[in-house]
Amino acid sequence: MKNVKVVGSGVVGTLEDLLRRDDLHSRAWELVILIDCTMSNLNGDPDNAGSPRVTPMEFGWATSVSFRRKTRDSVEDELETHLKTLGITSGQFEIAESHKAKGPNTENLKALIADKDFRKRFWDVRVYGDMLLDKNEKGQNWRGPVAMRAALSVAKVNVITQTLSRKTGTEVGKPKGMGPEAVKIVEHGLYVMPASYRPGSGEKNGTTNDDLRLFFHLIPHAYDVGSVCRSGVNVVGAYVGVHKNRIGTFKRFDFVRNLTPVRLGSDPEAPSHSIDDYEFGTIDTTMDGDFYQIV
Repeated sequence: MKNVKVVGSGVVGTLEDLLRRDDLHSRAWELVILIDCTMSNLNGDPDNAGSPRVTPMEFGWATSVSFRRKTRDSVEDELETHLKTLGITSGQFEIAESHKAKGPNTENLKALIADKDFRKRFWDVRVYGDMLLDKNEKGQNWRGPVAMRAALSVAKVNVITQTLSRKTGTEVGKPKGMGPEAVKIVEHGLYVMPASYRPGSGEKNGTTNDDLRLFFHLIPHAYDVGSVCRSGVNVVGAYVGVHKNRIGTFKRFDFVRNLTPVRLGSDPEAPSHSIDDYEFGTIDTTMDGDFYQIV
């Protein structure tokens, strides 16, 4: 695991230090997540037969929806363990966009959102909003206070496509079979996913400090349980900058730019082969905030 450089004489806290704070819901903060992808498919594109998402300039990217899905599933599947670890003994942490649900119809969603306790029940609505659910009676969606942007690779990526053979046939009369282009993976990519939180939106959504403690707790293990195609995906860095007030005391874009790794070598856009092809960024503690390396 690579560490970032620290500029200035300020102290960079740990995940444990961050989780001890009781004001995460009342301060603005910034987050940068670094995701390493080796011989894996971080986020398949359904418009391209599930192939890894690639921009027209051949950089890899992944939707923030895919990351939020991992955290939702973890909360739904292992909630008791997470709450016990964090010492949370009260509150409701149901998941509205459940992976266990059979796809509720529009009328059920309307009734759900009309419930005055809708946001009190669902952790994902308080943190991410309800953009994938139906609109309320006023035609509005609740925007979540944690705004996550798409992840973009630092350098271009090579996409590998392979056909697999099968010992058992999949067609009548054929003893053996083939899986054409069954494997669609990125050789290697290092992705940067920024996020921000603003307490004004959090107050409207009823977001609590424990909601955000749970969110941060989930980040290091977001890809610990995944499919075969994501077996080489790992969060290798996550950094938080907490502002001194509600609206911000340092520039968000400076924080993200400082923490974006640099591709080593003569061509900064050349596809990489491993994380060793990168130099990690810096945490500038001279900026007016409190800073944490949580991965």
